[in-house]
Amino acid sequence: MFATLSRLLNKAIQCDEASSARIAALQGKVATLELLPFHFAFQCVFTEAGVRFEKGELLSQDIKIAGTPLQLLSLSLADLTIIGDAELGQAILALFKAYRPDWEEGLSAYIGDIPAYHAHRAFQKMTHCLRRFRNNVTENVTEYIHEEAEWFPSREALNDFYEEVDALREAVDRLEERMKC
Repeated sequence: MFATLSRLLNKAIQCDEASSARIAALQGKVATLELLPFHFAFQCVFTEAGVRFEKGELLSQDIKIAGTPLQLLSLSLADLTIIGDAELGQAILALFKAYRPDWEEGLSAYIGDIPAYHAHRAFQKMTHCLRRFRNNVTENVTEYIHEEAEWFPSREALNDFYEEVDALREAVDRLEERMKC
């Protein structure tokens, strides 16, 4: 399984020229990734040929990154537990964040230029529609939770509350000062 995953990842990396340069900068480094709460660990070894995955924690690691699968997919340092070289962790996450493959070029090798162009355009349109759909659903659910169901206060109500708390705190401080005199 790890050999197949390595082969697929390396083929995907080849679709993005900038990623190849970033991988070269990580050559010789070993990163252990741990999927929580399962405590399933595997290692990413960065080599000249690309990335190789190894099961377990057999090799000496330069960094260990732990998080849930969703946290790892979000590629956010704030959500992950990093043990070791934080700069290396940032470089590894930057590799995946900056990944911009030329899918059309890769697909054209298999089906030809014109079908690849149209497939890529259709995929872009579908991605755009899905992104718009996600944003609309998020906005509608947020509006329902705050305005219709009133399960949570609106941002304006929270700001008003915080301002009132600050005013009350200032009044208490003033009263405390007057009582000292």
